[in-house]
Amino acid sequence: MATTLTARPDHAEELVRDTLRRAYETCDRYDGHQPRAWLLTLMRQARTDRQNTAGSPAFHAVVDDALAALPLTYRQVIRLVDIDGLSYAETAALLGVSEAFVTSRLRRARRRILLQLKAAGLVPGRGER
Repeated sequence: MATTLTARPDHAEELVRDTLRRAYETCDRYDGHQPRAWLLTLMRQARTDRQNTAGSPAFHAVVDDALAALPLTYRQVIRLVDIDGLSYAETAALLGVSEAFVTSRLRRARRRILLQLKAAGLVPGRGER
């Protein structure tokens, strides 16, 4: 299960270790019913905690590099929508383009950044969105 939740085998091993650590720490509260479901719940919690710590310097460095590598039109829509919080309509009006253009560029820009994060092993891989 851990390999389906992570981007790299070494991250899957870390996730299993985190899950087992959680199991040992909470075994006194475990009622003994449905051990598989209990362990999978602990694994999902460990994965969520790992994702929430994605504010690490490595994560930010990869995002910064990916953002800098984007074409200007992609960077503009990312900055205006995702960073500055403008709506698609506001962004389109500001740039003098259609909302469809903004939507398309934003989707492509986000996909490129996500690919860089996956390549660096900083976001889940297969089957995750």
